Amino acid sequence: MSLYFKKISLQDSSIKLPEMNFYVLPGEITALYIDTEIQQGLLRVLEMRETPYTGSVFINTKELSKKEARKHIGYFQKEFGLYERLTVKEWLTFWRRIYRSPRSVAGASRQVQLESRLFTKISALSFSEKKRLQFCLLLFQQPDIIIMEEWDQNLDVESKKILLPLLHDLKNEGAAVLVLTANMESALTCADNVYQISSGKITKIHTEDKEPEPEDAAGLTFTKIPAKINEKIILFNPPEIDYIESREGKVLLYINNEEFPCSFTLMDLEKKLKNYGFFRCHRSYIVNLQKVREVITWTRNSFSLELDDAGKNTVPLSKSKMEELKEMLGLK
Repeated sequence: MSLYFKKISLQDSSIKLPEMNFYVLPGEITALYIDTEIQQGLLRVLEMRETPYTGSVFINTKELSKKEARKHIGYFQKEFGLYERLTVKEWLTFWRRIYRSPRSVAGASRQVQLESRLFTKISALSFSEKKRLQFCLLLFQQPDIIIMEEWDQNLDVESKKILLPLLHDLKNEGAAVLVLTANMESALTCADNVYQISSGKITKIHTEDKEPEPEDAAGLTFTKIPAKINEKIILFNPPEIDYIESREGKVLLYINNEEFPCSFTLMDLEKKLKNYGFFRCHRSYIVNLQKVREVITWTRNSFSLELDDAGKNTVPLSKSKMEELKEMLGLK
């Protein structure tokens, strides 16, 4: 089943959501890169707590109703209350009965790797373990449409590695998945299609790297990268830079977990920094390979680079660039 936003805009005048036509198709993960206010507005509409200012939401050809929402939509919410006095097994048993799921409690706990915690009270679980437990609701419900709100916010790497393949399994079984996130790296890591809302428009972000190859940077003597802060120009040495991101038409340098705007394009920086060990790991990112600690494989086609920087950040690595990186590192 598909989810269709037809000429939707929100009532709250403080939320800048342009009137938009937008499909979430079965068998695909679609991410909307939007701020938290717009996320909350869309969730209120999807949960039938608010009527859109203009337009309608459809499930296939039927206009969204409370009955249709309950029947077809499953949610993975950022804030979700668990019965913390219960054990993991008691909680799973309760929800399995609610959804009349053929999936066993043991099977669900095994999928989210909580089988050793079945007799542990939920109150004793870590934050990431609780999010893995919450994901079991989707495994039991098997909804046609899944809404993921900031699915990996504050989630540890181990739990991301567990949940992302499960989300792709649900997609491959035919679910239409909508991811709402204010984190571009999160959107690019999990989704087949990524859209952003900015400057009153909804636009698709290209996730494949089809830009022309940069010219050979051999012989360049450029050694400083400028950034502008409060009318001042600061010059950074290339080794100081952890990674570079293009976001909403702006190029940002990340240094010691701080961001600094730069006037160069990513293409310019790719040329200038090639001889300093920098790598264009994604259409929207350049990374300093000296700062990379681990290549993380989420699924067969989804990768990230974990950095050994002040913020322990991760940046996306596209599938085509993964092959190029392997060649650079002599792994092929």
